[in-house]
Amino acid sequence: MLVTARLLKLESVKRTSRLLATAEVEVSADELCFVVRGVRLEREADGISIRMPTDRNGQAIVTLESHELRNAIAEVVINGGLDAGLVVERLRA
Repeated sequence: MLVTARLLKLESVKRTSRLLATAEVEVSADELCFVVRGVRLEREADGISIRMPTDRNGQAIVTLESHELRNAIAEVVINGGLDAGLVVERLRA
């Protein structure tokens, strides 16, 4: 499956304990195209993470079973964070 992702918007959040920014990402996979809004760029003790949008109860709104889809979204959001100066360096797990 050919997957591409494009960062449509990255909004930094005033410094909170974890949340650095929220993002809007357009994802294309084969003949399917969709937008995910509310992707979270978060600070962790050992680096950064990307979280999919959740509802008020913390339940996932979007669940992506495909590693290719999740990785494409993470890649563009992390790179957007680097470009915006929200993330100092990219860490590998």
